[in-house]
Amino acid sequence: LHELRKGSAALALLAGEEPRLAAANIEVWRARYALERAAALLSLHTAEAATAAGRHAALAVDIFRRHRLRVDAARARLLEAQALEATRPLHHAHRTATRAAQTALALDIPWMIATSQALLARLTAEGGGLEAAAGSFAQAIAALERMQQHMTVEMRRGFLSAEHVEAIYSSAISVAVRRRQPESVFELVERAKSQALFEHVASAIAGY
Repeated sequence: LHELRKGSAALALLAGEEPRLAAANIEVWRARYALERAAALLSLHTAEAATAAGRHAALAVDIFRRHRLRVDAARARLLEAQALEATRPLHHAHRTATRAAQTALALDIPWMIATSQALLARLTAEGGGLEAAAGSFAQAIAALERMQQHMTVEMRRGFLSAEHVEAIYSSAISVAVRRRQPESVFELVERAKSQALFEHVASAIAGY
């Protein structure tokens, strides 16, 4: 309910801005507006909102690419893929997630790698590609561990919430269980516990 209120409030604040930006032909600002609107719509967690989020994210991708803003375009592509995960079809979502993951790797942005690889892994697992999904989850977790080593708690949480990180480990463990790989399950559980303990200690030291 909190997320719904937050998303609705953001949409209310953004209402009416797009026509003004379009009229002024301020393309990059219009793309940033579209990106924020896409994120707000996704937070509503409805199929209708996700469909609209996908349209806004696709618009942002197009504008950012024309202006050669690679990082912004990559973030927009990731949001588009997340919207497609909720709206289907699976092959379209998988193709967009693959492009988002490839771009994140090329740019070497850990939080984006973690998020895009986890998304790609979920979609791949849903399609039955458990081995490939396990590989994508491995890349996602490696990126999370890089963030843990090189970023403060506050910085990490600015990109990925604790719930998001927990969900990545949980999904990776589920895939390992489906693959009937007890060694992998045990290793992932231990890494998840280690990560959670590290976060708890780091948060306590930082005063969170």
